[in-house]
Amino acid sequence: GYGNIRNTNWNYTVKQDSLPEISVRLPSSGSRYYEGELVPISLLPFDDLGIKEVGYHVYRNDNKLFSAQLAPKSGHSSVESGAYVNGTYRVLSSKQGEVRLAAYVVDSSGQETTKDISFETLPDNNAPALSVAQPSKNIIEIRPGGGFQFKGVAIDDKFIADDIWIDDANVQNLR
Repeated sequence: GYGNIRNTNWNYTVKQDSLPEISVRLPSSGSRYYEGELVPISLLPFDDLGIKEVGYHVYRNDNKLFSAQLAPKSGHSSVESGAYVNGTYRVLSSKQGEVRLAAYVVDSSGQETTKDISFETLPDNNAPALSVAQPSKNIIEIRPGGGFQFKGVAIDDKFIADDIWIDDANVQNLR
């Protein structure tokens, strides 16, 4: 017909979204921490398009106990690629089974990459000392239906949880 035909070639590259990457900077390889000790964690995530979340998973005997999201911080929707993400982890007792940590990064497409965070867990074999601070007398005289105040002091060379609940009584760490 009318000569209104035109052929063109379109050449373009389709970019594939690569898996995100994560590097563990702290704790350094070979680190040793006692049960209950606070471990610094520093992670360095990378992605070609965008990072949605960074944190770590905690496993006991290969069962996930919990995850701790370190970034983004509240009020932010994403994490900068190549920026350090820092946090802490309180070392769990390994008496009930081996505990393992894995750093994770999730990119803007929902792809997740994990990398083991390795350190040696040392047992805390020293029991805490507990003493009664209140009542100050060894003999408690109380009438039926009455009450009394009890205050205990716990001291340990490694760690005592801030609040411990035992039979409806709150024991606080005074250290």
